[in-house]
Amino acid sequence: MDAAHKVYPDADFWYLDEIQDFPDWETFVNKLHRRSYNLVPTGSNAKLLSTELATALTGRHVAIELLPFSFEEYINATSQIPSWTNFPFYLERGGDPEVLFQSAIDARSYLSTLFDSIVLKDLVKRKKNSES
Repeated sequence: MDAAHKVYPDADFWYLDEIQDFPDWETFVNKLHRRSYNLVPTGSNAKLLSTELATALTGRHVAIELLPFSFEEYINATSQIPSWTNFPFYLERGGDPEVLFQSAIDARSYLSTLFDSIVLKDLVKRKKNSES
């Protein structure tokens, strides 16, 4: 944290992305919290499900579930006139903002990688760990 303060001396909030990948992260986060740091731990891993957070951070957290855009939210975000002619584009690309709003991204490849990361790695690994 000393090194981080040298780079960001006036930081009000500290974002700890993918913190669940570090051993004993809960102890580190609790220690910083006791020192009055404003923390925003984020992650996409199944290890950060709300039941584990409730245990790991003992009530000192607010879980925010981030879901893909619904079709209605997509239409509102793009300021398009609601029309079923927009639906095939939405359906093909899914509701992930990264895919919907970045035309340079290969949607099929991105979504396939996202699916593999979430389902095949996080959830399958979680299931195997719970069985052992």
